[in-house]
Amino acid sequence: MKRIILVSAVMLLLIASAADAQIDLTGRWTCDDGGKYYVRQIGNTVWWLGESGDNGATWTNVFNGNVQAPQFSGNWADVPQGKITSSGVITLQILDANHFRAVSKTGGFGGNNWTREVSGSSINLTGRWRCNDGGTYYLRQLGDELWWFGKSGDDGANFTNIYRGKVNVQAMNVAGSWADVPHGKIMGSGTMSLQIVNSNLFRSTQKTGGFGGSEWTRIP
Repeated sequence: MKRIILVSAVMLLLIASAADAQIDLTGRWTCDDGGKYYVRQIGNTVWWLGESGDNGATWTNVFNGNVQAPQFSGNWADVPQGKITSSGVITLQILDANHFRAVSKTGGFGGNNWTREVSGSSINLTGRWRCNDGGTYYLRQLGDELWWFGKSGDDGANFTNIYRGKVNVQAMNVAGSWADVPHGKIMGSGTMSLQIVNSNLFRSTQKTGGFGGSEWTRIP
């Protein structure tokens, strides 16, 4: 029994490590210190340039560290593009692909929480998604056109629907129409608008025809 528990624990750790390893921090990030951060990850090495909201006039900092999932840590220093001159070390916790936060820091570093900037043009919704109606949805994005086939958790016996919509990358939303097909029992149809929260989450904002779901999360 102990051996089974130990093997299960090791497998969970390996799965968690694999999930963390898939996250690439490269991109543009905003922080609750009002700054913008330009992050580059190369293997397990992370570099960043951070600038205050006045284009770095108040502070500009640089960072170099290493990832040891689910954290990364390293040294940072202000550089004289800005007025503030300090330095220290910082350890950060990777929460998911779009969020990380400071867990320890020295030198008076101000920021605590970072959020990835996600532009609509960089998002492709193609993939498998889980909805809070219990269904699985198979999405295909072709340019600004979105299609899906969704089915209930009983392999579509209760409901099977199809959706076609138009993606507005600037507004981060989708507008379109949906219809149930007779693979399932329910026969509804209507229109639905969706708000893209990030590359792994979207929600319905307006719908007709009795559509049940309201939030979708990407299946890894």
